[in-house]
Amino acid sequence: MAEARRDAERTRSELLAVATEVFAEEGFSGARVDDIAARTRTTKRMIYYYFGGKEGLYRAVLEEAYRGIREAERAIDVDHADPVDAIRALAELTFDHHVGHEAFIRLVAIENIHRGEFIRQIEGLRTLSQPAKGLLDEILERGRAAGVFRSDVHRS
Repeated sequence: MAEARRDAERTRSELLAVATEVFAEEGFSGARVDDIAARTRTTKRMIYYYFGGKEGLYRAVLEEAYRGIREAERAIDVDHADPVDAIRALAELTFDHHVGHEAFIRLVAIENIHRGEFIRQIEGLRTLSQPAKGLLDEILERGRAAGVFRSDVHRS
């Protein structure tokens, strides 16, 4: 049973990795489920089994892409940092993540073209983005209290 679970996890992971490349290269409209299946060790039917179809796979790709940057943000220890250094660390992490994950930038651009149609459907992203918003709010508040940020500086 454990072996079957590992195979399922490996298959799902491989599908997400390949689909990320294909959606980033071709966009949602240009990507084809047949092409994604052909580039993996599975079938089109398995894509439908795991993700329910192209839209479900695309949403899973978006969620995984955003999860990557949110996990990186959580790794920053800003609690003990000077607010200016904390903002700098957050900005540097974001920049480095974008530079190192070209597919993420392309996926964000593609989703913007679709006016956020698919990302709005991902319930998990609402809670996933909360730590980042809370982190930024906390840094800004500490900076305002320390007098290093203007009182009218807020995240938008």
